[in-house]
Amino acid sequence: MVPFDVVIPQAEQDTHLGEKLELEADAILAWVIAGWADYQARGGLAEPEGVLKATEAYQADSDAVGRFLADCCLINPHLWVSVGDLFDRWVRWAAEDGSESGGKRVFGDVLDKRGFAATKSNGTRIRRGIGLSTDEQEEGGETW
Repeated sequence: MVPFDVVIPQAEQDTHLGEKLELEADAILAWVIAGWADYQARGGLAEPEGVLKATEAYQADSDAVGRFLADCCLINPHLWVSVGDLFDRWVRWAAEDGSESGGKRVFGDVLDKRGFAATKSNGTRIRRGIGLSTDEQEEGGETW
């Protein structure tokens, strides 16, 4: 994503720009060749700060599970939550957020990749290292 938010007012627009560029064609070609040589010497382009920030914002906005974890969960190696309670809260949060919740398998795969693998404890599937924040706990649900 490359933001381009510059608008040249019509009164400032050069209606003869094409002709002026044609007159400078040799200089423009020399500038392009010098730029290509610099590009090769550096191994590519340095990304502008605006592009980096826009990319980071886009990735954060696109990471629904990351926002869910920040909004509704506590990350601590001593906590655990049942897979069912966590998924139920995820589905409600995703609906409120306007995000696609997907299925249990997809949600579980994302959590696995983030280091919250599912295990069994006393016959219940749980995820260790994560719990629902106090406001988010289901009535009767355990997070410890």
